[in-house]
Amino acid sequence: MQKHEHQINSILEKGFSRLVLDQNDITMATEQIIRRAKEVQFQEKKSSFLQFQKTRLYAIAALILLCSIPPFIYMYLNFKRSIIIRSNPIEKHQNERIKILSLAGDPGKSTESLMTTKEMIATNTKSQLLLAAGTRARVLMFESTSIKVDRADSVKTAISLNNGLLSVNVTGSGTDTVIIKTNQALFTQIGTFFSIYTDSINGSVLHVYQGKVRVQDRFGTDLIVEKGWSWTSKDRKEISERTKHLIESDINQVFKNNKIEKRILWSQDFFLSAEHNSEKNPEKESSSLNVCNKETMAFESHGETDLISALKVQIENDEFPHAAKCIAKLKNTETIDSAFKLLIRVSQYNVSVFKYKTALNVLDLIIEGNPFRMNQREDAWIQSYFLHKEYLNSLPEKRLSLVKNYHRLFPDGNMSDDMASEEIDLQLLLKNYQQAVSGMENYIKKYPHNARNEYYSYLLATIVREQLRKEKVALDLYKQYIRNYQKGKYEEDAIYWTIQLSLLTHDQNTAEKMRKIYVEKYPNGRWSKELRRINMTSFK
Repeated sequence: MQKHEHQINSILEKGFSRLVLDQNDITMATEQIIRRAKEVQFQEKKSSFLQFQKTRLYAIAALILLCSIPPFIYMYLNFKRSIIIRSNPIEKHQNERIKILSLAGDPGKSTESLMTTKEMIATNTKSQLLLAAGTRARVLMFESTSIKVDRADSVKTAISLNNGLLSVNVTGSGTDTVIIKTNQALFTQIGTFFSIYTDSINGSVLHVYQGKVRVQDRFGTDLIVEKGWSWTSKDRKEISERTKHLIESDINQVFKNNKIEKRILWSQDFFLSAEHNSEKNPEKESSSLNVCNKETMAFESHGETDLISALKVQIENDEFPHAAKCIAKLKNTETIDSAFKLLIRVSQYNVSVFKYKTALNVLDLIIEGNPFRMNQREDAWIQSYFLHKEYLNSLPEKRLSLVKNYHRLFPDGNMSDDMASEEIDLQLLLKNYQQAVSGMENYIKKYPHNARNEYYSYLLATIVREQLRKEKVALDLYKQYIRNYQKGKYEEDAIYWTIQLSLLTHDQNTAEKMRKIYVEKYPNGRWSKELRRINMTSFK
């Protein structure tokens, strides 16, 4: 390039010096100028092309980067979500965080508010509400109380108390924490039993019945309140001995049975004007509400008080062999019925506090107890089986053994058809196909009008065909199903398998007959295309 420029310059200088340019010089200069112009044009094109390519590469790289960001964000969020689910599985079931166990008085809008928000609950002026918050905490809300359950699971339960009176009982391993938040203070406990009252006039009042409660208020107070003592936000640095007018027996009875028999005398009035109620004897009044006292009076009228009293003590101490001996001595029908209700209530309580094996032992007292009627024993057995199935996650072999025992104990029981169906399902689960087939045959014969018969009739033919490989037997069973259940739920499939098995056993007439029936009934059925091909290949 510099060479060309030098030649052009020399030619121009030569021409200007002579003022006359000859033809050769002009031609040579013109060629050099044209060549130089082409080179400059090429260089410009090359530079612009490279610049365009470079910009294009940057744009593609930026586009790839932008497209890759959303998948990474999605993967990250999924990872965080999986961590949350693994660490706190209860949060997957928000509608199970709180559950109403029982209600007394006028329910008002308590159940309605629970259904709408799943966490905001309020009682009316004449009602009490017993809740299960999470898996361990039991909360008893008294008249005109409203709370918000911020969190409830097997580790931590957090409740905001807006106003009113509530009592909390926690049954756990010592690591379950319940926190109650009011406008005046924060109350934290581990595995204890306490009550809190709050309003705009009296502030917050704490009573501890078992364990310890830590109190932290907005003024910096941080102290521990132990069993038998109270704390109020008015005297925030003072801990006083608990007042005697609170009725502990009624509260204990409610938490034990997870049921409110009647409206409890313990109300907000005891806090607002306790001195005006001093002439009353709450303990005497509460005795009329005590369920156990009512039962004891019934037992006394029949002269079996000692046996029932001994039975209660033995159950509380887990002395089940001795309890069985006491039960065997019961004679009066009314006494036996009352004892049955008592044992059922005790078993339900043990289930509520996760003592499933103790609940099973209590139910066994009814199942094996001679004085109890057959329907009472059967009811107890059903509850026992439900515990094994839903809570103890018993293996199918164990459940099958229990079901067989049911048929031995209650051959004509009210739940015999359900238990027979349960046995069939367990045999199939264990792949005992021959036993399952026998069970279905017996079920159809024993319960001819049962709603499950159609299903078992079709399933019986299918199991014989697929698992036992008995084509002729299966063909007869499918034919029987079609005869018994015209326009049945499984008729289309039954006709199809009748055609297939007829072809397999070389029964062309039956196959053609059933094919025509299928085409007529199900012209657009899911097997119609395949049956057309069968028609072309098999019936020509």
